[in-house]
Amino acid sequence: MIYQGLFNILNIFFNDLDQFYGVVRDKFKIMVKDFCRQNEGKGDSFPAGFQETIDYFTAKLEQFGFKHEEVEKGFTLEIMKYQECLTSDGFSRSKCHEIVLPIIYELFLEKIFNYIVDNNGTAKAMVNFREKGLLPIEFMVKLNQLKTLFARSPVKFKRLQKYLSIKRKIIDKFISGENGLKRLEAIDDPRDKLQFYYIIFRILEFFNLNYKINMKDVREFLKDNLDEWLATIPLVSLTNPDLYFCGIYLSQKLDAGIDLDYVKYYLLNLYDEYIEFEAPIMEATIPIYYFIMASLMVDLKLSDEQLRELLKGDIRYFEPSNLKSMETSHLVMILRIFKMLGIYKNIEFKKRKLILDEIEKRMGDDGVRQYREGFICSEAIYHAVFNHYMHCTLNHVHSEKLLDVVISRIYRNLELISFSCEINFDLITEILYSCETLKLLNCVEEKQFIALLVKYLFPDEVIDHIENKKNIDAYLKGEKNNFRHVKICNVTGQALI
Repeated sequence: MIYQGLFNILNIFFNDLDQFYGVVRDKFKIMVKDFCRQNEGKGDSFPAGFQETIDYFTAKLEQFGFKHEEVEKGFTLEIMKYQECLTSDGFSRSKCHEIVLPIIYELFLEKIFNYIVDNNGTAKAMVNFREKGLLPIEFMVKLNQLKTLFARSPVKFKRLQKYLSIKRKIIDKFISGENGLKRLEAIDDPRDKLQFYYIIFRILEFFNLNYKINMKDVREFLKDNLDEWLATIPLVSLTNPDLYFCGIYLSQKLDAGIDLDYVKYYLLNLYDEYIEFEAPIMEATIPIYYFIMASLMVDLKLSDEQLRELLKGDIRYFEPSNLKSMETSHLVMILRIFKMLGIYKNIEFKKRKLILDEIEKRMGDDGVRQYREGFICSEAIYHAVFNHYMHCTLNHVHSEKLLDVVISRIYRNLELISFSCEINFDLITEILYSCETLKLLNCVEEKQFIALLVKYLFPDEVIDHIENKKNIDAYLKGEKNNFRHVKICNVTGQALI
């Protein structure tokens, strides 16, 4: 997902990128045709088993010049997500084109950006692509012109290089290093691991790296020990979800097959606890927020009367003196609860306006503060940016410094983290929220976010070219069938592929 915004910028900047896509598409069609012929396919049928299909395309991509590791993480493991579709009855060549080709485009586009910033010796691979007829001459000329523009703009060159290196830094810290996740595998109590793995899984998921951690034990624990993790203890950090929400989230992602009726019964008991508050969403904002999220995930329906009980609370809770004492993230969560329940417009306008005004007082060009006089915080930045996305006011998110703060904090926190039994989970949480902000900037395909990425990462000539483009809205709103376009739900924040 960290590349999606960059891919969109490349599409907008190059008028004739379709020529590049066309060459790759034609090569791919030949590959599919040859594969079917080798396996005695008839007509439009797709004859071989799933693993044989994977092995064939993997070998071909490595022949083109991709490294085995690149193919494994960027193609093979991505294709595994579509195994059910790829092995279904009636699967055809056209369906193969629809699913597999976008992933192959992404492999090439990622390599192109690494070539621009000279990462990982990509020049040799680019020569190999050109020799095999995968890069049209006209495209290479324009690509080298773009590379020259970056060479003349050292500040933007270093920014793009740093941005593209985030993924490698995450791998080095969490996965490859001697002091990474392996040091925490010695923790005996699965409950102690669960919320930690939730945070790490969310971070790695953004980079398509969640396959790098072995979650087998976690999956089995979730399925067989519901009573142990259906609990409201925020084990490692008060800013993170309760244990039960982490369990529900990971159960769905890992297909653990938990007893949903049992989970719903537990949530209804939680509801009985929450309505004891005089104003539940104002006095127990985080618990209520994750309770609503969990209810949506397991399809627990609440009656109108139950919703009224959750939403009770008079106007004094919305007075500026009370809102001033609340965290920015909590204020946004209240509005998100209204949205998730589908009752936003039914809430008194004055209440909504008071919350929005208080959030705006926390925002500045250099970031967002959790309190009016507090420190800039990645959690507050994410929720404030999401709030503007939710309200279709993205024009308020325009400062390049915001992106600089987000990226700098990822690097700073990666340096400070030390994996041990006394690990600072607040630092990992800061990384998570920074990644969630980058997800919004990349996957919310709106002109304002494209402009922010361009201004921060690209040379002035590219900025001017894109600002003068007249068809950006048409491109962003139109049907895009090259690389995969992840969407973000503007209510729940969940990624939609």
